[in-house]
Amino acid sequence: MSFSPSFEYVDQVLFPALERFGLFVKRKLEARGWSMGHRQIGSATFKFVPIAPGLILRSPDWPTEQGTITHIDVTIITPKYLHDTLVQTFQFEIELIFPGIDLQFKTLEESGHGARMYALLVAHTSTKLRFGRDWLVDEKTKGMDTDQLATRIAQKVVDDLDVEIRKGGLVDEHLQDQLLIFQALAGGTSSISTTRPMSQVQSDVPLHTGQPFGEGSLHATTARWVISQLLPNVEWSADGRTCKGVGWRITPRME
Repeated sequence: MSFSPSFEYVDQVLFPALERFGLFVKRKLEARGWSMGHRQIGSATFKFVPIAPGLILRSPDWPTEQGTITHIDVTIITPKYLHDTLVQTFQFEIELIFPGIDLQFKTLEESGHGARMYALLVAHTSTKLRFGRDWLVDEKTKGMDTDQLATRIAQKVVDDLDVEIRKGGLVDEHLQDQLLIFQALAGGTSSISTTRPMSQVQSDVPLHTGQPFGEGSLHATTARWVISQLLPNVEWSADGRTCKGVGWRITPRME
């Protein structure tokens, strides 16, 4: 679905981020699902490594600097006729915006239908961060030839990634949406911002929680508000950039 994270994003961006909290998930895509073309239900398996009883979800060891981009992984899932042109177009567009960056084409897969087109870019940085931007094509493409379609897809995803990197933050917008609840449950204080480093903002001013608040997307601002209602002991500051979590503990089962 257009507003849901893809398996590739979860696999390449979200789950590696959760490992910083001490959460490890084994995953396998069994069948790809699609909302485009004729609908197809997908299937994936996830095996969560449990946290030992008595331990808390740890505060993530998150870098304080974005660093420089070391390489970009590319995922392309489209009709086969688009593959070669998209590869060449991504190489061209990425070189324009991120000159000299190494590209690694991680997945090049036939989508099985002309309406199914998806692309994901994941930028890796020297501080071991990952920034992802993707697009499940959801606009009319009738009348476009192969070059036009490839250009539209590549330009949109590359431009979106460029916007994320230029913010100077430590996480992409969609990943921040997913991590807020884990920051709130973890012990200690964490700062995972989509914008400038924490050193440039005042971090000791508590936020009011009467309505959605803080930096980021509407999902992020709303998530902070919901968390503040459910977990009132969580402390947010620096426009939502800093979170002091509650230190949720795994309680041993009583026999």
